[in-house]
Amino acid sequence: MYFYRLIKPFKAITFDLDDTLYDNKPVIDLAEKNLVKFLIQSHPNLKNFNHKYYKFCKSKLLLNNPCIYYDINFWRKLSIKLSLRIFKINSIETNIIAKKAMKIANFWRNKVFISENTHRILNKLSKKFPLIAITNGDLDINKCNLNKYFLKIFRSGKDGYPKPFSDMYDLSAKKLKLSPHHILHVGDSLETDVFGSIRYGMQSCWVNFKKKKIISDLSAKTLPHFEISDLKYLMNFI
Repeated sequence: MYFYRLIKPFKAITFDLDDTLYDNKPVIDLAEKNLVKFLIQSHPNLKNFNHKYYKFCKSKLLLNNPCIYYDINFWRKLSIKLSLRIFKINSIETNIIAKKAMKIANFWRNKVFISENTHRILNKLSKKFPLIAITNGDLDINKCNLNKYFLKIFRSGKDGYPKPFSDMYDLSAKKLKLSPHHILHVGDSLETDVFGSIRYGMQSCWVNFKKKKIISDLSAKTLPHFEISDLKYLMNFI
């Protein structure tokens, strides 16, 4: 645990989700693997479809409309539909297959592993502080047993621009009815979490599981108030 700024008393905590409360990459990798597998089996035209085609469609959509990054679920849906159109599937079948494919993708996307230790920490913190989740992702906390800890969840797209933009930080402060400096934000990203929350006026905790050196991290635009390598250190504030 390293301190970079003076910590003042805080009355609430906001949490990032992806790569802060669980390892997100294997979840997304598995979700996309099962999505592609479903698409291949869904139509004869797709027998030669593979993950490279899907990644191409995602990249093409992002290149043509960078703002699509702000809504992950919508981006996924359009990527599926573009994949189907490329393989000459008509619009009626595209809509039917895309609807089923989204159910598959969302099912696997929400298969996150939350450790017992993380559950224990969130449970104890939630009894001391009101907690709000702020995410640029699309996890459904109701499907992974995290909802019981959080007063509210804000998602980019539905609830405004993604972090580091201030939209969801502002919504959180208004929901909590607190000044930003009375809120601690906890997250793994030096840009979206640390820079975004500090720019809004909150206090910031950088979750550094990989124990990177902040001085050599090019994504660092400012220093957090403190850094932890394990969520257990948050228990010091109870």
